[in-house]
Amino acid sequence: MPSGALAKRLLLVSGLILVALLLAGFIVGAIGSAMFGLGDGYVSEPEIHLAPQPVFPASLRDRHLGLTADLGHAADAKPGDARGEGQRNGTEAHSFPLGITQFAVTNTLLSAWFATIVLVLFF
Repeated sequence: MPSGALAKRLLLVSGLILVALLLAGFIVGAIGSAMFGLGDGYVSEPEIHLAPQPVFPASLRDRHLGLTADLGHAADAKPGDARGEGQRNGTEAHSFPLGITQFAVTNTLLSAWFATIVLVLFF
């Protein structure tokens, strides 16, 4: 605990500032906005969550996106089979989940690894 008069005042002023910030955040935040009718809040409607897609190996990525034949390899497919992301033979391609023993590097994993490396290098 602080022993001097200046330290006690500093602690008291810091506490009052924190309480003021807490009250301001409560009033302006989602709970206060709903209670006082100040607005709809920060998120008006739910957003779509996109599942992580395989980046590597390419064969898993192409199969997951529906760009290759379902049973064959990418080399066995005809050039006309891969028409782009989301379309194949006039129908929408469906994404296939990876098997329980398959591992693919996804965009989520890449961003997590990058953030981990940056944090380790800085700290």
